[in-house]
Amino acid sequence: TYGGFYCRSFNNSFITQVRDAWFSDEFRVQKKLGLVLEKQEIHFPDELTCAICFESYSRDDRSCGKCGHPFCNDCWTNYIRNYIREGTGPLMIRCPEPSCRAALHQELFDKIATEEQMDRFLSYLIKSFVENQRTIKWCPANGCEFAIDLLDGVNSCDVSCLCSYNFCWNCKEEAHRPMGCDIITKWNENINPDTRTMSRIMMCSKPCTKCKRPIEMSFGCMHMKCRPPCNFEFCWICLQRWDGHRNFYGCNRYGEVTAEREKSKESRKKYLHCCDRWEAHGISRRKAVKDLENLKSQQIKKLCDIQQLSC
Repeated sequence: TYGGFYCRSFNNSFITQVRDAWFSDEFRVQKKLGLVLEKQEIHFPDELTCAICFESYSRDDRSCGKCGHPFCNDCWTNYIRNYIREGTGPLMIRCPEPSCRAALHQELFDKIATEEQMDRFLSYLIKSFVENQRTIKWCPANGCEFAIDLLDGVNSCDVSCLCSYNFCWNCKEEAHRPMGCDIITKWNENINPDTRTMSRIMMCSKPCTKCKRPIEMSFGCMHMKCRPPCNFEFCWICLQRWDGHRNFYGCNRYGEVTAEREKSKESRKKYLHCCDRWEAHGISRRKAVKDLENLKSQQIKKLCDIQQLSC
């Protein structure tokens, strides 16, 4: 129990660091953490006033830590509940006496805390332990509560959880070997619905030269006029001002601008092509994983029925 206090004060560091700090100055560490190794023998009367609620309680209805400060059991329970309600503070409950820094020992916690409080506090301890380890991470899959321990000597960054989810250890995205994490990050930034919608708009439209608003060509005329309040008139092919064009169906300034725009259009077509297939394969993969889980459940049930076991 006190070993747990000690390790948490060092953010669950390596055992060598914890051991070295302890043996270098044991008493300093005890004082810093508020560890009381021997219970203070203090004789109280049968009736005692609780220093929190100021009600009188009998000996059986009050408790005290090893520091010797007594409080009624109801106030102890409320104190513990309020302390761990949010789970954002340090995972070391101390005596409620303002002048005391003694840590609440495990025996008193087990006696006072409710089952719900104990379960919640335990989940905080586990979360704190995992998040302070360099070789342990939570599985990022939705609804998964497993943590993965990276074994020594493993060169691959792709890890597999018991829930069948495979992810990259470094960026916690889906396993993407041989692509690097930076490429995956850029890809995810470009596959959001807004980006894809804008790419589809740009496939069949061009920006107004003046206000940059996308304009779609509805008829065969190359003479474009932007909507109010812009009202800018330009050529669909070269995007230059309409002044100087002699007819409505030809442009004498065809050149590098048009070639560059066609190149950009082909690039967007390729991007949308990849996005559509990426989404289709993702749907197929998720369905395959779901089918695999259903198959596992069915097979396990059949094996249990054969072996006459309870599943």
